[in-house]
Amino acid sequence: MRIYIIFSLFGVLVLIVPGLAVIGAEGERAEIDQIIQHSPKGFFTPSTLPTVTTGIEAIYSEWEPSEVVLISVPLASALLDPHALGFVLEFLEAVVEHVPVGVLYNRDEERLLGRFISKIEDRPKLQASIDRIDFVESRIQSFWIRDFGPQFGKAGDGDLVAVDSIYRLIDLESVYDPRSVSDYNASKQRDYANDLSPNFVANYLRSERDFETRLIRPPLHLHGGDFAVDGKGNVFVSEDTITENGGDFEFIEQVFERYYGAASLHALSGPKGNSAKHLDLLFKVVTPDIVFLNRAPEARNNGSAHSRKTRVQIERRLSLDLDYLKRNLPDKRILSLPMPSLAFVSREKQLHELKREIVNVACRNAKVSVWWALEGDPNHPETVNANNAVQMELLLKTGVKIDFNLESHLELAAQALLGVGLDEYFDTYVEEQAIYRSYTNSLIVVNRDGNTLIVLPRYSPQLGETPEQYAEFEAEVERAYLSAYPNAQLEWIGS
Repeated sequence: MRIYIIFSLFGVLVLIVPGLAVIGAEGERAEIDQIIQHSPKGFFTPSTLPTVTTGIEAIYSEWEPSEVVLISVPLASALLDPHALGFVLEFLEAVVEHVPVGVLYNRDEERLLGRFISKIEDRPKLQASIDRIDFVESRIQSFWIRDFGPQFGKAGDGDLVAVDSIYRLIDLESVYDPRSVSDYNASKQRDYANDLSPNFVANYLRSERDFETRLIRPPLHLHGGDFAVDGKGNVFVSEDTITENGGDFEFIEQVFERYYGAASLHALSGPKGNSAKHLDLLFKVVTPDIVFLNRAPEARNNGSAHSRKTRVQIERRLSLDLDYLKRNLPDKRILSLPMPSLAFVSREKQLHELKREIVNVACRNAKVSVWWALEGDPNHPETVNANNAVQMELLLKTGVKIDFNLESHLELAAQALLGVGLDEYFDTYVEEQAIYRSYTNSLIVVNRDGNTLIVLPRYSPQLGETPEQYAEFEAEVERAYLSAYPNAQLEWIGS
């Protein structure tokens, strides 16, 4: 049986201490030393040093029988966000009758576990299946278990192997001095905590699921969503994984061969823009012989120059990926899936950001604190003084007492302080993050009886789009998945 980890929403520490990491023959010690020397400086911490390989035969494929599905739920975040909590509960309803679920939570949030369980018991379908839900204590602080959790494989002697690669902000660790970047340092600490989750997963599988589970650590930084296998020895990652591991393709391929049982490593193009660099947003291996590749996202009706260019670049990357797959894996059947438009913020949100830009410049000109003007208590004297200074600066620049609720006044203020009008501002707007909404970001679960469940993400129309468009998308997606699994049960989850 395999255990498959997903992301939801949108080892024990002493296992990998340095002394244990190098136990073995002299040759194994030398290899570990060579690996550490070859890797980027600062890549490893004492709890993430690489281990020797264990004769792994292969990584389990998504469509092999599952004993349990694992998700992670940061309790405080989920309980404070109705959308996130709704997603988790909807996911549990879709999956738990098909296969048991293990919910990882941060054991520092134990006091919130009762509230989370009560939310489960409030839903009759879940209450009836609560015995099939395990609560697994860990240090996880993230929903993204596919990234922070391990991949699973089988050893030659039949034992289960959990392969735990590193997942952190490696590029930032290589660029910034963490002593001087407080936000980065806090994020780094969270990532270190999340990166321990495979230790707790292995503990759970041994102690509560009776799996002989070994935990090994390759010298590799790997996004879980940037990794796929086809059951035939082919491993797929994006070029971003090659870049983040130092750029030496041959060395990285050797790591995949030794620690993942790979016969061939294929690097495809990852998502474009400031986005999660995850191949599963564009590509999915569905069976040993079928892969899905997205078409470029639908064009946005109100797209900016940046978003239009991003879409063109995505289209080119996907075309190159299609050519690569046809050339190097000619026996694969490649099916095309539609892709909704990238997520974009509303006009109201853009206007709000424009107001903040204007106030920021006005504060600099007036030599007052932008914090008081934007964040301060409206009744505090410092806030009142800052806002008065902003209004005076705007009056001097525009000749008008600016009312930020009027678009005509925003136009005047933007022209005077930023040198752009509203039309130009909207056309040159750049989203803070490129959010891909993809039907390849799905989950296939086959239970021990051989029944197949496919969990699919459902998206909503944005401005300028219609429900009919999305109904057409979903109909095409269902046909594609059912062509691979004619008897599968499909469950759509609002994402």
